[in-house]
Amino acid sequence: MIAGSHVGSWITAIGVGMLIVAAAPRPADAQMWIPGEVSGGYVYLADPVGHNGLPAGWMAGGSLRLTDWLSAVGEGGISTTTTTTFGSDIRVRVATILGGVRAQARLGRLTEFGQLAAGVVLGSATGFGVTDTNTAFGLQPGAGLDYPLSARVAGRAQVDVRFISGGSNESSPGHEFRLLVGVVLKLTSR
Repeated sequence: MIAGSHVGSWITAIGVGMLIVAAAPRPADAQMWIPGEVSGGYVYLADPVGHNGLPAGWMAGGSLRLTDWLSAVGEGGISTTTTTTFGSDIRVRVATILGGVRAQARLGRLTEFGQLAAGVVLGSATGFGVTDTNTAFGLQPGAGLDYPLSARVAGRAQVDVRFISGGSNESSPGHEFRLLVGVVLKLTSR
């Protein structure tokens, strides 16, 4: 099990690795394997079962263009909230490391996409001096739109549903809704 306190380090390392790969020179015949984009943005995560919203969140990700319409994607993110109850702060944190595929098509100025990602969902709750953690498998289908702001920069709006298995502490399966608003930096000319 990966401890919740180390998740930020893992996600930061993944983001730095993506930027290094993006900046590395490649021979002309390998250009299609340069990351097609890097992205980041604000995330609002809603848990309808627990009636909780996690308003403080972010996501960083990237993609590799496989064909004109299909990309491999990877992302990591953290969402948190803190509430006070009975004189103690309760902090809830959900972190993810996901990978999958994205299909996309241009319609006018907009690029529409649908994607399916899967990976690790790490949850933790801390209150009254006790921390409870859970590591689970997550499956996250979603859809979104990219709106070009310049030749290489686009704004992104995305909606996802995350289905979560019971996990390491034998909790019940659940689901979450994710709203994302972010910025995309295109690294290839396609």
